[in-house]
Amino acid sequence: MAYNILVINPGATSTKIGWFEDETPVFTKNIMHSVEELDALPTKLEKIQYRKKILMQVLKDEGFDVSKLDAIAARGGTIFNMQGGAYEVNDDLVEACLKPENGHASNYAAVIGKEIADELGIKAYIYDAVGTNETLPIARMTGLKGIIRKNGTHALNTRAVAKKAAKSLGRKYADCCFVVVHMGGGVSINIHKDGKIIDTISTGEGPMSTTRAGVLSTGEVLNMATSGNYTKQELREMFDSKGGLISLLGTNDLFEVEDRYKAGDPEAVRVLEFWAYQLGKYTALMASVGKGQIDQIILTGGPAYCKPLTDLIIDRVGWIAPVNIIPGALEMEALASGVLEVLHGEEVPKLFHIENYQSY
Repeated sequence: MAYNILVINPGATSTKIGWFEDETPVFTKNIMHSVEELDALPTKLEKIQYRKKILMQVLKDEGFDVSKLDAIAARGGTIFNMQGGAYEVNDDLVEACLKPENGHASNYAAVIGKEIADELGIKAYIYDAVGTNETLPIARMTGLKGIIRKNGTHALNTRAVAKKAAKSLGRKYADCCFVVVHMGGGVSINIHKDGKIIDTISTGEGPMSTTRAGVLSTGEVLNMATSGNYTKQELREMFDSKGGLISLLGTNDLFEVEDRYKAGDPEAVRVLEFWAYQLGKYTALMASVGKGQIDQIILTGGPAYCKPLTDLIIDRVGWIAPVNIIPGALEMEALASGVLEVLHGEEVPKLFHIENYQSY
């Protein structure tokens, strides 16, 4: 008999939901929320209850009986230094997700999931949270005493595509070594070895993205920060939401950029080649962590659909290892399959303790 799993994956202005029978999606929907609707709700709890009410109504309208659910799979949030894999959502985890500094919408999922699970007498779990950090101790060091790297990465999608790649090779994920390049609104490059994500290049440490500036000279950033010309918020927006393709080409629509590239637009050609140059350079850097013994380099995320971009990257890194393109994001499937492993007794979920809390 198949297990029924409800997947909840909130974004800034959307809530993705999915009803899975084992690993098969029976129903998925991306519920969009207007900025005006969300801004009218002043507290985090009000935003959470608003999203919960809508998703429950959608399930009812689609004819799903939530009493038949066996588990909830919720997107894990921005709590730093969590281990990879499954955590049962307990009161401590909910408390951490509700802390004011955890404003990222991914933190809503555990709260919504636990409320629904408690009402149904089942369990809610998160899997490969945004704040997952399995990196080696040496990878957390910096050249300033007391400052450590937080090593954020797209753990959920990159591990999902790495597991998929291992399966295609007829091998166990834990026996492979992959460099995974996740591209999109944020870019992260990580290395998977011995079943762990042992090092990462996080957003802000490496290549630009569609909207983010990527790594910048410390000196230039200090000059901008102390010039008096920008507020902290203006700088944050410039680096995080007005950089990358938006800054260089005036758009974050990669389909438009690809069309301009194919038409020979010199700026589009220059920028796409630069982006591929950055992505290739930092991919090679991460490959050095594995001492060059890499089974595959995997390109994933939305921009992995852009063949001119992936061709340019392959031209730079194909000598290191075979390049496997797995475009898009497998987040919903990864959440369902992770919780299914728990239901099958193949993985024992961890418990979060509030005394271990660290903000991301």
